[in-house]
Amino acid sequence: MPQETGEIKIPVPYGCIAAKTWGKSDSNCHKILALHGWQDNCGSFDRLIPLLPDSVYVLAPDLPGHGLSSHLPDGCPYSDIAFVMEIKRIVNHLNWSSFSILGHSMGAMLAILYSSIYPQSVVKVISIDIVKPFTFSRDQMADTMRGFVNSFIRLDKKDSIPPVYGHQMVVEKMISAHSRHGKLDEESVQCLLNRGSQVSSDGKGEYFTRDNRIKTIFVQS
Repeated sequence: MPQETGEIKIPVPYGCIAAKTWGKSDSNCHKILALHGWQDNCGSFDRLIPLLPDSVYVLAPDLPGHGLSSHLPDGCPYSDIAFVMEIKRIVNHLNWSSFSILGHSMGAMLAILYSSIYPQSVVKVISIDIVKPFTFSRDQMADTMRGFVNSFIRLDKKDSIPPVYGHQMVVEKMISAHSRHGKLDEESVQCLLNRGSQVSSDGKGEYFTRDNRIKTIFVQS
């Protein structure tokens, strides 16, 4: 079990990438980059990483627009390629030349995509809940991209101030959002809410920290 945990912030041109670490980084450790799923955050791994051996060092970032990381600037869409660019920024900042990637859902798709672009640095990919990235036929591509573009422009125009809810409503919304693929217990919900929600400035409720625009992510496969 990796004993040490920590928090780091990685500077990027639009702010910072927040990340959580487990274990001790030294020349003997096996480095793992852990990538969470769509609309989640690195709290996804809070119950999994402690089950790994002491020999690993795990860094799990909140991808841009998720958790405690900065949102992309107004007008800039989220896409699989944009996320891969940010993963490369993270790897460059860490000066990692050899590591494995553990990915869940969207994070697994990004792991496969990143490792296909930079195979020389990725030792292995561990994919949870995904076999391969999404792909679209020639006939589907135009309709799919049209939907992405229209949806993003609509979301980009919306008020950027997130709605505020009572704590129980935040919990219920988190459970509901994941109900399609299973049921979260209260401990798992809290793992996500530790980074996925914050108390409003007036103290009257909580809001989700994720960028509302990540509801639309351009998949360019």
